[in-house]
Formats: sequence, structure tokens, C-alpha cells
Amino acid sequence: RQYFLYWKSWHDELLNFLSESMNHKKQLDCIREATKNLQQLLPLLRQDKQKKLDDYISQMIELESSIANDAAGGRIAQNRLAAERLRMNILRDFSYNKIKPL
Repeated sequence: RQYFLYWKSWHDELLNFLSESMNHKKQLDCIREATKNLQQLLPLLRQDKQKKLDDYISQMIELESSIANDAAGGRIAQNRLAAERLRMNILRDFSYNKIKPL
């Protein structure tokens, strides 16, 4: 639960920085921390859930790359939409009641 809460708070902060701030360094810090917390959650899940979470981690890494290559902020709306979609999907598939211990 702790890693999930850490991921959620970093992801929420990312969305905040993608909407109201052009602090590129902070955007990258947020996406990296959010991804790191999902990666730490991975070994704690059953194998079927690990595969699904691994797909989301790959999408987070792609989003990080997109943010890193957008220092001018021309794709900020697309990056925010991708981040919102990822957040919604992860919350849907990994809510507390859907996750069972190993």
C-alpha cells in the first residue's frame, strides 16, 4: 500500500506540474519518482498483476521520454492527457480491493 500511495502522490504532483507550471525539471522528477514506486511495487504482486503493472511501467517510461524531449512545452497537453489516462487505468486495475497478497 505504501508504494501505491507514493506512486499516487507523485503522479498527482506530475499532473499538477503538467497543467500549471513549465518547470521541466520538476516534471521529470515527478515522472521518475512515480515510475520508481511502481517498479518497487512490482515484486509484491501476483504474477498476473505483475504483467499488467509492467505494461503500465513501460507506458510511464514512454511518457518520461516524451516529457524529456519536450523542453519547450509544445506537447504539454498531450503529455498531460497521457498521464491522466495512465493514472485512471492504474487506479482502476490496482485499487486496494483488487490486489491480493502473494
